[in-house]
Amino acid sequence: KRYTQNVALKRDTTYTLTHNLGTKDIQVLARKDGKSYSLKFKKLDDKSILITNKDSANIQISIETKLKDSNSSKLFTDITEYSARGLMAIRNIEFNYSRRRDTYISGFRPGIGDMFGQKDSEYGLVPGLGFAFGFEGGEDFIEKSMGRDWLVMDENNITPAIYNHAEKLELKSQIVPFKDFVINLKVAREKNDRTEVQYMFEDMPRSLGGSFSMTTIALSSSLQSSNSKNDYYSKAFSKFLENRNIISDRLEGIYKDTEYQGGKYQHGGVNPNSSDVLIPAFIAAYTGRDAGSISLSAFPSLLSMLPNWSISYTGLQKIPFIKEKFRNLQLNHSYECRYQIGSYGSFSSWVQAEGTNNDDLGFIRDVLTGSPIPSSPYNISSVNITEIFRPLIGVDASLTNNMEIDIDYNNSRILTLNMASYQLIESLEKEFTFDFGYRINEFNRVIGLTSRTPKNFNNDLNIKAGISHKTTETLLRKIEENFTQATNGITIFTLKLSADYTLSRALTLRAFYDRILNKPLISLSYPTTNSNMGVSLKFTLIQ
Repeated sequence: KRYTQNVALKRDTTYTLTHNLGTKDIQVLARKDGKSYSLKFKKLDDKSILITNKDSANIQISIETKLKDSNSSKLFTDITEYSARGLMAIRNIEFNYSRRRDTYISGFRPGIGDMFGQKDSEYGLVPGLGFAFGFEGGEDFIEKSMGRDWLVMDENNITPAIYNHAEKLELKSQIVPFKDFVINLKVAREKNDRTEVQYMFEDMPRSLGGSFSMTTIALSSSLQSSNSKNDYYSKAFSKFLENRNIISDRLEGIYKDTEYQGGKYQHGGVNPNSSDVLIPAFIAAYTGRDAGSISLSAFPSLLSMLPNWSISYTGLQKIPFIKEKFRNLQLNHSYECRYQIGSYGSFSSWVQAEGTNNDDLGFIRDVLTGSPIPSSPYNISSVNITEIFRPLIGVDASLTNNMEIDIDYNNSRILTLNMASYQLIESLEKEFTFDFGYRINEFNRVIGLTSRTPKNFNNDLNIKAGISHKTTETLLRKIEENFTQATNGITIFTLKLSADYTLSRALTLRAFYDRILNKPLISLSYPTTNSNMGVSLKFTLIQ
């Protein structure tokens, strides 16, 4: 609501204005000759105000009631404000997608021309501009070449045609939820497929292969300690063994309606120690997913990608005490985790299951009995999950007295699932590092020596010290026996000291001392200590 009135003020009296708006929650504005006027007033009640300016002036007064925010209006305002802050926190997004296709044919009969490798023939240009510019290739081009008699059909030449197909997706983003707090996210997935075609044989047998890598998160099983006192017990490994039954039951349910060479599949053929069972059970156990709903494929889809990150925070430097002592103080944290298949092949005896549209359902023959065994077409010998905290927590500091301190605690592990030996190998590493540096400017004056060097040159003494304690351990977990043993491990303690003294622009004197202590965790070898010390003089020729 609004009320407007022209008022003539007088020097010897106040003025009472009645607005009848029915509230004291009002906003009063005054203007004189089109310009803002400073008005002094008191609210008498919800219908009038008392103007106390004692001035000879004609002014225009505008009174408006203030709108009170309801609960829903305030909620909407809060949501809008926080949403805007969230959107503004995303500073950049970088998206990269690459795709590569390669075709190699060793027995290509036609010759190669001069322009784009093309040669004229009765079919036109050979091998064709589509092949030269990458629009044509793979198995379709192999079949086309066979139809036009371009390939050497010699069974003594066993070099296959090779078709490679690689896809790589990478997404990066920087997020600043509040000042001085920076988060860098990264999501990546890479799949390389390799197909070999023995085109010189009548049935053109094919073999598949390749590699796979994808970012993921395995925090549910991270930083879990185990030792000989509890027989190296691992909650994640126990969960992995339990997941085998869940995964095998799911596969049995999928195969029950399939056929093999005209015969119905017999229940109970899924091997709980096959790669089709072990890989999903392994992923579910160590990434904290539900074995009852996780994908059964060894190659998770794009939707399964999870981000890795690095975090830095410099806000502590704003605290007065810290700002007085430190030029720079930064906290760091980084996490990287990948699920990988180093290489895989295919079963030569694999036959797709009948009665299903799933290309990954099929059978292979048992080597001893010849009986059909449910299996995917891929022969995967091993998969691994690599998890690295570098650092788990880190501190980088530069003090106002030329002192520098760098403290890091790193933690990493590599989980390798070996299908051939039914074993899970855990390689664990923990490392603590402390680096210290101190620069003494004009060291000659500190020790009372008179420097004859130019005024714009300082005889600095740069002191550095580094201490690290690193422990590596390898555990072998046997799946069939549910037994774990330590196979390797060592503790490495390192001390490094050095001092560099600048005698002149061309001459630097350095003294150093290094000591490395290796102590095996398993008593198969003796502890060793290596020490290295000395003095060096470095002369630099300058123009």
